[in-house]
Parts: sequence; C-alpha cells; structure tokens
Amino acid sequence: MPSIFHELRFAARAVRHSPLASGFIVATLAICIGAVAAVDSVADVVLIHGLPFDDPERLIWVSSVRRDRPDAPFTLPEMLDYRAQAKSVRLAGYANWNAILEGPSGARWVQGLRMSADGLAILGARASAGRPLAAADDAPEAPRVVMLGHGYWRRAFAGDPGIVGHSLRLNGESYTVVGVLPRFFPLPVRDVDLVVPLDPERDPRRNARGSVNFIRMFGRLEPSATAASADRELNLVAARLLAQFPTEYARKLGVRVTPLQDYLATTLRPTLIVLMACVSLMMVIALVNVLNLLLARAVRRQGETAVRMALGASHPRLALQFLVEGALLVAAAGCIGSGLAWAAISYAASHLCGIAPRIEEARLSLPVLGLVFAVCAVAVLLFSLVPILIARNAPLENVLRGAGRAGGTTPTQARLRSSFIVVEVALALIVCSATSAVVQSLIGLQRVELGYRPDSVFVARLSLPPGRYPTPSDLARFSASMSDALAGAPGVLAAGGTSNAPLSGVLASVPSAPAHDPPALRSDWPNATYRIVSPGYLEAIRAHRRAGRLIEPHDDGGAPPVAVVNRAFAERFFAKTGAVDRQLLIDDNDTGPRPVTIVGVVDDLRETDLDGPASPEVFISMLQVHPDAASLVTATQFWAVRVRSEPAAFGPTFLRILHDVDPSVATGTLTDLTSYVDATIAPRRFSVGLLVTFALISLLLTALGVYGIAAYVVEQRRHEIGIRMALGASPRSIFGLVLGRTIRLACIGTATGVLGAWLASGLMSRLMFGVSPGSPGLLGLVSVVLLATAVLASSLPALRAVRAGALRPLWTE
Repeated sequence: MPSIFHELRFAARAVRHSPLASGFIVATLAICIGAVAAVDSVADVVLIHGLPFDDPERLIWVSSVRRDRPDAPFTLPEMLDYRAQAKSVRLAGYANWNAILEGPSGARWVQGLRMSADGLAILGARASAGRPLAAADDAPEAPRVVMLGHGYWRRAFAGDPGIVGHSLRLNGESYTVVGVLPRFFPLPVRDVDLVVPLDPERDPRRNARGSVNFIRMFGRLEPSATAASADRELNLVAARLLAQFPTEYARKLGVRVTPLQDYLATTLRPTLIVLMACVSLMMVIALVNVLNLLLARAVRRQGETAVRMALGASHPRLALQFLVEGALLVAAAGCIGSGLAWAAISYAASHLCGIAPRIEEARLSLPVLGLVFAVCAVAVLLFSLVPILIARNAPLENVLRGAGRAGGTTPTQARLRSSFIVVEVALALIVCSATSAVVQSLIGLQRVELGYRPDSVFVARLSLPPGRYPTPSDLARFSASMSDALAGAPGVLAAGGTSNAPLSGVLASVPSAPAHDPPALRSDWPNATYRIVSPGYLEAIRAHRRAGRLIEPHDDGGAPPVAVVNRAFAERFFAKTGAVDRQLLIDDNDTGPRPVTIVGVVDDLRETDLDGPASPEVFISMLQVHPDAASLVTATQFWAVRVRSEPAAFGPTFLRILHDVDPSVATGTLTDLTSYVDATIAPRRFSVGLLVTFALISLLLTALGVYGIAAYVVEQRRHEIGIRMALGASPRSIFGLVLGRTIRLACIGTATGVLGAWLASGLMSRLMFGVSPGSPGLLGLVSVVLLATAVLASSLPALRAVRAGALRPLWTE
C-alpha cells in the first residue's frame, strides 16, 4: 500500500507538470464516454431492454394487411372473431376514445382508450394504485369503471391513491375509478389520460362487419407458441373470414404478427442505429488522438525511462508507475463522462418524451457505461506502457546519448502516425457526410409545399357531448352557430371545422372510386384520406383552389351531397375528363358506397406526413355527414381560425365564443397550425441536432489530431529542416515539404472515407428526404471541407517550420 500511494503521488505530480496534455486527454475521453454511454443507454431501452411487463418477449402486435397499408386496424367484429378462434395467442384490442370530463370548473376534453378489459392482464401490467381492469368489466351488465393514466393521475390528483373508489363523470355517465396505470405504459399511443373497458357488446358497431376499422390488436403467446406459429394460425383465421365475408373483407390480404418491442421501436430504430454508429466513429477518432498524444509522450520519455532502468529500476516498478498515471487519467475522464451521460439522459427523459417512444424509461445503463469505460481504460493503459517498451527494445547507449534532446522516431512509429491521419480523416468524413445528408433532408422537409399556409391559424380541438349531438342535423346546427359567432369576432379572417387537422395524428381513410367506372372488385378500390369539413375551413387554412369551388354554406342536408378532392385524386381518376361535376363513390358508412358530386379541386395538402408522395384526398361537407360517421365528428373535431394577430392571443376569445355557443363542449389542445408542422419535424430536428454535435466534435478532434501529428513531425525533423535551410532551401520548399506529406495522407483518408460513406448510404436512406448520403455532390462537398480542415490544421506547424533561426519545440507538455 505505501508503494501504491507513492505511485499515486508521483502520477499526480506528472499530470500536474503536463496540464495541457493531461487536460486534453481527460476532456476528450470524458466527452466520448458521456456521448456513447448516453446514446447507447437510450438504444438499450428502446431496442434491447424488455418492455416493463411480465415476460415481455411473449408479447406481439397484430396488424391487418391491405394492399394500400400493411399496418391497418381491424373492425370490432373482426377482432372478436380472432379472439374467439385463435388458440396459440391470447388477444386483446383497444381503440382511441375521447371523453368529456365534467367537473366543478366545467367540461374538459381528455384523451383515453377503450381496451379489452383483460388487456392489462395479457400485457402483464400492474396497477400503480388500486387494481387493473378485469375480464368481468367487459360484461354488458358490469358497472362503469375507469383507470387513470399515471401522468394524468399525478397532474390532476397530485398522485393521491385515495382517488380510487371515487366517481368521475365522463360523457354524461358516472364511472368509478378502480386503479391507476403503471408509470411506463409503452403502447403506441401517447398521453393516455384514462382507460375504460372496450365493452364490445354495447358498441353500435358490434355486428357491422363493413364498418370502420378502428381496433388495434396485441396479444400474448401461449408457452408452446412462437410468433411464426401465431402468424400462421391468424392468417388461417383471416382466410376463413374472407371466404365467409368476401365483400366486407375484400380489401384484407391477411395479418402480420410482430414482436411488440420490435413494433414499438420501428420509427426510432434507424435513427438510433445511425446515432450509435456516428458516436462510435467519433469515439474512435478521439481514441486515435489520445493514443497519438500518449505515443508522443512515450517517445519523449524514453530517455528518462532508460536512465531509470540504467540506475536499477525494475520493469514491474516502471510499469506500475505508468499504469497508475494512465489509470488516474481514465478515472478522471470516467467520472466526468458519467456525469455528462447522466445529465444528457435526464434531459432527454424529461423533455423528449413526445419525440422518442419509451425514452422516458431511459436510465444510465451501468453495463453500457462499464463497457465504454473499459474500452477507454484498456486503450489508455496499454499505451501508458509504451515508454517502457520503447526503452526496453532500444539500445541503451543510443537512448542515453539522445536523452538530453528529443528522441528519434522509428519507421514503425512514423507509419503509425501516418495511419492515424488517414483513419481520422476517413472516419470524420463518414460522420460529416451522414450529418450533411440529414441536414439537407431536414431543409428539404421544411421546404416542402404544404398546400396550405399554417401561419396565423389558431387551432382548437373540441369534443361534443354525444347526447346533445347524436345526428347530422345536430352537428350542422353546432357548426353553423360556431361559424357565425367566429365570423363576427374582431380580427377573424376565416374559420371552419374539420374532423382531422393537418399533421395532428388523427387519421381517417375510406375506399373510393369514380362512379362511371369503379373497379369490379371491392378489393381494388383505392383508399383516400377522408376529411369532414365545414364551410370556411379550407379558406381558413388557405388551401389553393385549382378548379371549381370549395365547400359552401348551402351544401347542407337538403342539397345533393358534394365533395372536394385534391390534385392527386383528380389526376389519378379524372386526368382526361376533369374532376369537377363528376360523380364519386365513397364508402364512409356501414351500408355501402354512396355517390357524391365533385365540385372543386385543391392542391395536394400535406395532411398525414411531409415526405413521400401525396395520397388521394376527399373533403365532404360537415353539413352533409352520413349518420354512420356522425359519431366520429362528435368525438373529435378541430376548429381552424385565421386571424390577423398572433394566434396564441386568440385563445381566450375562442373560449368565450365557444362558451356562448355551448358551454358543455369540451376543449382539448389550444394551439396554432404551425405547431403541428413543427411537431412533425421535431424527431428529425432532434436527430439532426445530435448528429451535428457529433460531427462538429469529430471535425474538431480531427483538426487537433492532424495539427498534433504535423507539429510533432516538424519537432522531430527540426534539425533536418535547419540543415536544409542552411544549404539554401527556400521557405516555400520547406513549407511544401511539411504540408505536402499531410495533404497526401489526408487525400488517402478522404478516398477511404468516401468509400465508407458510399457503403453506409443504404443504412442512411431511411432517414433521408430528397438526398442520398452517397450522392457525388454531397461527398465532394464534405471531402473539400475535410481536406481544407487538414490543410489548415497542418499549416501552422508548416509556417513555424520555415521561421528563420533556431526552431523551437512545437509539441510541448
């Protein structure tokens, strides 16, 4: 122990005597440990670590496969058929459910789910308080019960477990609170305020096989089953249902079974893989820099080491000294890096829940941190032993003769440093090319023509009491009252309601076809995005009219049903004849397709996403909604108001107008249309921000590495350079001698990096929009940037090399 303490004091003194180099090593390793540990910890939760349920590896997700959509929902009777006939898997279903919560402060909109009452038992989830829903809660005669979402429980009831057993009034009915959902409830839905039993027998669509598809299914495999065997069994059920109901299920090709964790990670997996690859490359660049610095220190200390060995110091004692010095540096970097990783993960879990699913479960993973720390420790400790290895292998007489000045460099060491430049430039080019491509993708995404103008548009989400608005005429009455009241408000330019706001995440589609020549098979009818809008809505969002007219107030229940379609729809079905005044069949009800007349065409509106081709879209009048679709508009509708002032300032005015029209209508989100666009871009922006950070760090480390190697080479060759200048060599030739070597190595590294970036382009393609990371223009631009960085980094040592007179050492502690 006294020897260890002595070596620690000696190592601390050695670190203090070289603060710049030691600080660079610690800072570089700390940044890399923190970045790699943070990204890999998030990836561990999302991609690897099991869901927070019992036996999560047995949970599956079941999708309905159609020609136009491989991940479609099911009808209610269809889901019940699968539940009854499947033997290898226990299935459950859920549907989005918006409710009006009545309280002392008025009506409030809450986001909920209707779930099979045994769904939580199938998931293996435990209640945070009270009990979970039970299978008996789905019985028609069972009392109304509800579970609160964990976040909503904390926000609305301060996490009071005493709320269990109390009653809430939802949609005019009394529900008893029986429990609270677990804190982590990672189904593909966000912000669940409450869950009620699905109660299928009391659902009006219980026997409507041709009705809307609104049920999502998940399940738990039986002990003897696998995902593949369940997939085969459920597809046999799908084939039997298609044979039994050929018209209703004509568009359904089968089902697809996916492990639930894989399904939840689908959207985030490509981003995390790219981030892990880039941060790993950044760490390699950092390690190359650190190892190069340690190698330079080792060469410089070979004289000191040889003297100590000549005076009798043992090899184990010298090895212990260098190991303790390296361990001290790694320990400091590990502590700082752990703090950085913890801070980054805490920030992500608190602020990025809406961007990355399950990120709120992320914690600093000790196995990940330990692995990263171990890699850095092994690398640093190994190179800490280089001084004794160099001194041991070099002739003692030669080393002692050169101990008073900088040691020489062997050809092996020179080749090693040259390879450092090649590796750093190549890896930095791969990281920078990936980052540049994602930046261009984001820029392209932000420049997409939306087909509407989101600026100055206030948007409010509403939920109408179903008891007060059960019929289309009731909805028309509310729509007309709101339109008249908003039109008279100061600063309002246009206003209207819609069943689905652009990019709000609320989706609906219906089969549709031209009435004059519909496909013979219902399975061949294409789906069109379906929007129910009131007069004034398309004007409020400034949808550009290309032909005909828009929805107007006289398009009410007493007039022939009309529709407006987008350009993609018109070009697909009516490219030769024109769409205006043509008849269209839309299947938006439980009894079969109905005809509507197209009265106008608008530009393609980006309603569901910002990339990919525009899909056909149909807008029908809210005053002419079919009775079977009325409940959809009652449960959720958005009102868009174009104002002259800032949209956020219109909120109080809108609430006052809504209260005057009907105080029982509940309000949800009050925001502006621009926020929906920003929320759609947010995941890409998050990825770009991280990649840009990693790329800048990589670029800086590469510049420092090239500078350090160039400066060290000049230091080693200062006598040669002095002799050349004494013999008449010009400053330009000396400058070219030093700079030319670095440029040659940087060119080799650039060529290698271009090849690596091209090979990585396939992995990056899922993140791209309108640009490929392997495109020649992009790779050329990044190559120029890297070459310029290498030239600038090596120019300073080259300039110092041509100074007149004695050259001072360039690589100092």
